[in-house]
Amino acid sequence: MLYHKDADYLMARFDVPVLGYIEPIPGVPPTASHLRDLVRQLSNRSGVIVHLVYQPENGPEFLSNELGWPVFRLPSNVALDATAEDYFALISQWTDAIGQTRSE
Repeated sequence: MLYHKDADYLMARFDVPVLGYIEPIPGVPPTASHLRDLVRQLSNRSGVIVHLVYQPENGPEFLSNELGWPVFRLPSNVALDATAEDYFALISQWTDAIGQTRSE
C-alpha cells in the first residue's frame, strides 16, 4: 500500500501490486471512512505500507495497527552532495521495503 501514487512507476517496474492508497485523492488527507474501507478490503491479506518521510504518519500507523502490516517511512531522494553509493542505498531501502510484499 502506498500513501498516494508517487511510487506507482517503481511498483510497476518490479511487478509489485499496489493494494490501495492511503490518500484517495492527491492532496486530500484520508478520511476515517476511507481508512476503515481499506481495513475491510485488506483484512485477510498480507502486505506492507510505504510512505514518504514528509507524509503524515497517522493513516499509515492506523492501518498498520489494524492490519498488522509493517510500515516503511522512506525518503524520496538523496542529499544534493550525495554520492552514487548514497543513491544506491536509497534504491536498496525501497526495494527492501517493497520486497516484503513477496511474502503474500
